[in-house]
Amino acid sequence: MSGTDRRVLCAAGADWPGLGGVDPGKGAVIEDGEAAEMPFALLDTFDGQVALAGGLLVWTDAGLALLGGTEMPEQPPAAPGFLAEVWRAPREWLGSALSAALPLHLISHQPEGRLHSQLDHGAASLAGKRLGREPCRLNPEDAAERGISEGDMVRVFNHRGACLSVARLGRDIRPGVISLPTGAWHDPDLEGDPTLCRHGNPNVLTSEIAQGSAAMTCLVEAERFGGPAPEVRAHRPPEIEPRQEAPYGDE
Repeated sequence: MSGTDRRVLCAAGADWPGLGGVDPGKGAVIEDGEAAEMPFALLDTFDGQVALAGGLLVWTDAGLALLGGTEMPEQPPAAPGFLAEVWRAPREWLGSALSAALPLHLISHQPEGRLHSQLDHGAASLAGKRLGREPCRLNPEDAAERGISEGDMVRVFNHRGACLSVARLGRDIRPGVISLPTGAWHDPDLEGDPTLCRHGNPNVLTSEIAQGSAAMTCLVEAERFGGPAPEVRAHRPPEIEPRQEAPYGDE
C-alpha cells in the first residue's frame, strides 16, 4: 500500500503495520487502496474488506456483502489471540428449506479419467462417459422414486440451470446425494434451452461461492429424460465462417 490512496483503521490508531508486525490482540481493517504489500491479490479486488484478528486474515461483514453474503453472526468470547469458531448453516444443504423442492445434494468431485477438464476429449476420459455424456451416480432408492433405471439419461437441474447425464446406480452413495464429476466441457443447447448443458457439466448447477471444503456442492433434482437427446458437440471444432472481403472504392 502506498500514497494517499490508502486509508487504514487500526485499533491502536497506527498505520498499516505489515503482516510481520501485526499485534494479534489488536488487528486492523483495510478500507480501500492498493494492497501491494499483501500476498493476497484478492484483497484489492474486494476493496480490502478483510480484517486481521489473531494473526489471521478474515472477511469482514462488508467484504462478505460484496460477495453476496449476509452479516456474520455474533462471535462468542474467545481467548486472547484466538478466533472463536461459529457454525453457519450452508445456503444449500439437505437441512434447508430449499431441499423441499431440490431434495438431492450434489457432489461434483474430481473425475477418474482426466484432471479437471484437461483432455476431456482424450481416450481415458471418453472411456468413462455413457452415451457420450458424463455419468452421475445415484442411490437405487432415489432412482426408484424417480422412475430412473441404470443407464437412463437423466436431467439434473435446479434454479440456476440443468444438464444431461446418464444414471449409474449403486449403494456406495447415500440416499439424498447425487455425484457428478466436474470437467465435462460445457456444451449449451443453443438451439433449444441455452441453460441446459448437453454434455453433463455441473458448473451450470453450482453456486459461485463455496460452502465448505467440497467447493462444488449445491441442491438439485433429477428426472428421467424422455425426449430426443440433443447431440453432444463439446468436442467438435467450431465452424469458421469465410471472411468477407471489404469492397474497395465506390461502385
